[in-house]
Amino acid sequence: MRRANLILAVLLSLSFSGLSHASPAPVTSPSTSPSASPSATSPSAVPTPVVSFGPSPSPRPLLISPAEASKILKEFTRALRSEAKALAHRQKFDLKELKASQAARLREWESSERKARHRFFAENKVPAERRVYVRDFVARRKALLQMMKDERKARERERDSRLSALKQDQASRLKEFQSYLSRGERPPEQLWPAPGR
Repeated sequence: MRRANLILAVLLSLSFSGLSHASPAPVTSPSTSPSASPSATSPSAVPTPVVSFGPSPSPRPLLISPAEASKILKEFTRALRSEAKALAHRQKFDLKELKASQAARLREWESSERKARHRFFAENKVPAERRVYVRDFVARRKALLQMMKDERKARERERDSRLSALKQDQASRLKEFQSYLSRGERPPEQLWPAPGR
């Protein structure tokens, strides 16, 4: 306890002695000579923050002619069609890949099942046991095919929902685009389809 008080006293004395020896900033008096520059006597140039109240004024819209509006509308509708085609193409490719992977999985499953069946038939000569094994095999194969079918249907439902969502989004963007053109203003870039979308 005594040691902590001693350390505290030393720290306080150091901080007070540092304050007492600190010299204030020099104050320059205005020069009496006519050749002194005004920048030497003026305070340092510190940028003053600008405080603005309320929203900043929006930039004025760019006005376009009716001919240019028609040309822009054609380009925009072409871009929307390309966006929908690109999505449909990607989805078709994804579905094709899914079918190929499912076919490969089925081939691999059937190959391993065939080896297991031959091994079982070689070890079990009783017809009743063989019939039970074959019934189990048929049920397993049917379950696998049903699972793959459900997977394809789920992917197709997802594809349809994404395509319909894109169509709705495109319809709302087209409506907003046309409202800008009807006022004679250039529509903002955000309405255009994003590349690689």
